Amino acid sequence: IDASICTLVGYAALLDFSSFVASTGAAITVTGAAINYAGNPYFNGVNVMQGLKIKGPGDAVAGNTGVLFTGAGLLGSNDYAMRDCEVFSFDSGIILGDVAYHLLFDHCSVFLCSVAVTAQLFSNAGARNVFHRCSIFNSDYGFALYNRSSGSTDITDCVIAGISLVCILIEGGHLSVTNCDFESGGS
Repeated sequence: IDASICTLVGYAALLDFSSFVASTGAAITVTGAAINYAGNPYFNGVNVMQGLKIKGPGDAVAGNTGVLFTGAGLLGSNDYAMRDCEVFSFDSGIILGDVAYHLLFDHCSVFLCSVAVTAQLFSNAGARNVFHRCSIFNSDYGFALYNRSSGSTDITDCVIAGISLVCILIEGGHLSVTNCDFESGGS
């Protein structure tokens, strides 16, 4: 999906990747940008993925990803919103990869994953990515943030529950957690 021009809207539509047996790869990759107006990485328009249920093969199939946000150079998955979506039964639910900037996750649920949300380590990693009113639950890790550069993640008004190992692992970057509900799990 090209973040500069594509919007996906479903009304509780199920995208079933349960037979996805690849040990690496993503069910959906959001990248960019065919049109970013003369190399301006911060102007893709605001496009959206909304109302989808994205089902994977289970976390036992190592290396698979539900939704990967990525790019190269200045052409990244910028200014993209994911609203009212569910991502479940993947090794990694959502990965914020290279050049993933200004992403908004609003009222999304990520569950039954080894790692619900990962921010990978890149020299040009994402910044100002916001999770608002999301539910991250029944996974081994809630958030695993490995960004040691300028990356920033805001988690506001979310529920993080039933996490068996670590709710939030941060190895760099900037993290702001506000008004969240951490419910009992193993961690």
